[in-house]
Amino acid sequence: PGRSGTQEAEGAGRQYHPSGVEIASDAARRGSGYTDGEEVEPMDDVTARRLGNALLYWMEHSPRHDLTNLYKFIYFVDFAKAKLTGRPVFSFTYVADQFGPVPQEVRKELEERYAASPLSEFVLFRRYQDEGSRTRYQIDPKGSSDIAAVFSRKEQDILGKVAFIMKELTATQATAATHVAGDPWARVYNSKGRFAPIDMMLAFEMDGFGEPDDPEEAKEKLSFLLHQKAA
Repeated sequence: PGRSGTQEAEGAGRQYHPSGVEIASDAARRGSGYTDGEEVEPMDDVTARRLGNALLYWMEHSPRHDLTNLYKFIYFVDFAKAKLTGRPVFSFTYVADQFGPVPQEVRKELEERYAASPLSEFVLFRRYQDEGSRTRYQIDPKGSSDIAAVFSRKEQDILGKVAFIMKELTATQATAATHVAGDPWARVYNSKGRFAPIDMMLAFEMDGFGEPDDPEEAKEKLSFLLHQKAA
């Protein structure tokens, strides 16, 4: 079964993400480049099937089913594949939140569109109040993963490697993993501030996950894909 996520902090008039991070005011978000999800298109069925199977796989290998670890898992999978091949697994849009990167498309589907989202076929996402009347979040699987049906061999290898690395991490340890100097989140958060978008080209400066066979070719591929996405 899934585990509860990071608690929502208390405070009059203050809102928090399931990751435990306070949501900035509308003015602060607009000024920082942060998106509240209004610009994010609903997830298509193909992406949802791939992401749903990745989340099921993550839950099968991680004892902690909280959103902090979920976001880090997706981030490392996406950026590791981008670094090694120039082609990310999902190519989501990430912002530098206080405790690490947040994939905006995933946040939108779970927090705001869950009931109508195709992700609801794969995971159960719910809010509940604990004994202290604090809001908590729980993610449970709805079946077993079938990553071989939707991911390439290379993608499966990366999913396995990231899941193995993160298997025993607490939410705090997962957060610390993205705070290492040179990590894309750390570079953006420390230079541009909270909610700034994270350029996926920074994946090539990440430590770990190996090196691409042809770094220049990988960079060209990723640059082209990001240009297409932005167009």
